[in-house]
Amino acid sequence: MSTSATSQSLVVCTLGDLLELDALAGAQIFPQDVDRARPVRSVTIGEPDAGAAPGSLVVMAGTPITPPRGCAATISRRRPKANEVPAIVLAPSASWATVLEAVHAAIASSGVAAHASAARTALREPLLAGANMGGVAAVAQELLGGPVAILDEYLDLLGHSGLDDDGVATLRSAIDRARGHGPTHPLGPFLEDSAIGGHRRRVSDLRGPAGAIVAWIDGPLAAADRAVLAEVTEAVLVERVRESVRIETEAHLRGELIDELLAGEAAGRES
Repeated sequence: MSTSATSQSLVVCTLGDLLELDALAGAQIFPQDVDRARPVRSVTIGEPDAGAAPGSLVVMAGTPITPPRGCAATISRRRPKANEVPAIVLAPSASWATVLEAVHAAIASSGVAAHASAARTALREPLLAGANMGGVAAVAQELLGGPVAILDEYLDLLGHSGLDDDGVATLRSAIDRARGHGPTHPLGPFLEDSAIGGHRRRVSDLRGPAGAIVAWIDGPLAAADRAVLAEVTEAVLVERVRESVRIETEAHLRGELIDELLAGEAAGRES
C-alpha cells in the first residue's frame, strides 16, 4: 500500500507494548535500561545466516544465533551471552504458541490503528478547508495509492482524483448501466458491476444508502487499506452532512429575504 509520509512516520508497536501483553507476563528484557519505545514492525524466525527486516522481532526458539543486523530485539527462553540487541527472555511457563499469536496480533493491530490515525489526520485538512469531495478524493488517493471516485446514492459523481479520461468514461458507462438496470436502486447494480474494476465500498448513514467510493488499488485490500477506506467513508459522510446543511441554510435565508421583499420591507445590509 502506498501511504503518506505522515502514516509512514508513525510508530506501530514498541518493545514496551509487547512486554505489557498477558502472554508475556513474567518476561524480562535485557539490558533493563533499554529504550522501550523502540519500534517493532514484524516477527522473524531466527535461523543461521538468515536476514531480518529492519525493526523485526527475531524469535530464537532453537539454537542461539547471532541476531541479524537491524533487528529490533530477540525473544527466547534463555538470556543471550551477548546483548548486541535488546533481548526479551520469556518466563519458564510461557507457551510459544500463545506468545507468537499475541505478538503477531499486537503488531498487526497497531499497524492498522496507525494507518487509520494517519488517514483521519490527513482527511481533516480538506474538511476544514472546505475543499469539497474533490479534496477528500485527492487525500484518499494519496493514502491508498490509486485513483479514487466518490459518488452519491444516485450515482452522481461528487469528486474524483487520479482518474484519466478513459477512467472517467469507464465509470460513466458503469453508471449508465446501473441506472438502466430496472426497478432496483441503481447503487446495487453499480457495486456489483465487475467491469468497473477497483474496490467498491458502499457509504451508508442512519437513513440508508448515501453513496459509494471506488478505489483502484492493485491486489486484495490489506487490513490497513480497509482501515483507511473506513476513515474516507466517515469523511464523505461528514462532507455530505455539511453540504446538506449549507444548502438548507442558503434556502432558508433566501426565503426570508423574499418574504421581506414581498411584504414591502426594506432589505437591510444584514439581509
